[in-house]
Amino acid sequence: MKKKTKNIVCQDSQDAELDFGSITMIDLRKQVDIPACVKKHLWGTMFPFVPIELLLQIEDGIRGFDQRVQMFMIDALNNCLQSKGRHYSTIIAVNSVLSPLYGEIEKKLLKEEVQKI
Repeated sequence: MKKKTKNIVCQDSQDAELDFGSITMIDLRKQVDIPACVKKHLWGTMFPFVPIELLLQIEDGIRGFDQRVQMFMIDALNNCLQSKGRHYSTIIAVNSVLSPLYGEIEKKLLKEEVQKI
């Protein structure tokens, strides 16, 4: 009797030697570049008020979203910078990117206020 090999098709996770508790996630958004007009809008509205490191973090966060969504995100972050509050969308992925960036912008604003005193 001939021995079966497992290299063609794995029937279940044990055949594939996968752990039941593990998940592999690949963020394909990171492979989509930001249009030049969006970059210009970002840097035009937020530089020099926001440090370059934070601007690069923002670029990384908005990468891969639709251009209209990217513009919304930049405008929302700009409103936070101008102390007009935090704005959220109905898209969970957008809000999960905006929340930490809002925090970073608010830290920067607080630091500036402390330096003035």
